[in-house]
Amino acid sequence: MRKGEEHMAEHTWNISPLHCGISVSNLEASIEWFGRVLDFEVVSRDSIPAAGFDLAFLRNGNFEIELFQCYEYKEMSEERKVPNLDLKTLGTKHICFAVDNLDALVETFYENDVEIVQGPEHLIGNYYCFIHGPNDILIEFIEH
Repeated sequence: MRKGEEHMAEHTWNISPLHCGISVSNLEASIEWFGRVLDFEVVSRDSIPAAGFDLAFLRNGNFEIELFQCYEYKEMSEERKVPNLDLKTLGTKHICFAVDNLDALVETFYENDVEIVQGPEHLIGNYYCFIHGPNDILIEFIEH
C-alpha cells in the first residue's frame, strides 16, 4: 500500500465535481456568453435580495456553473486576470475543462471574439489554453 492509501480504504463515499461558483457584474450577459461560447444551458434562477444577489445555475453535461450577480461588488484586480500572476495570490485560481479537440474549440473562440490569454501551447504532455470569460475570469481548456 502506498503512502496515503491506508486512508482511502476506510471511505465508503465518492466525490466528483458538481459546480463552480463565479461572481459576475451582469447575469444576463454572462448567461448568454456561457450559452453561446460553451453550450451551457440555464437550469435554474433565483433572487436572494436579503443576501444581496441574483443567481443562476447553468449546466453542460454533468457539470454546472453557479453565477452570482451581487448588487454591490468589487472589480477583480488586474493580476487575477493573468494566469502566471494569479498564481501568486492565495485562493482558488480558475476553472478548467477537458476538451477532445482544442483547435476546434479555439476556432469557436475566434468566431465569438473570445480573448485567448495564453496558448494554445504544449506543456507537460498537455495541449492547453486560457481564455477570459465574463468579467475577465480565467478559464482553462486542456486536451490530453
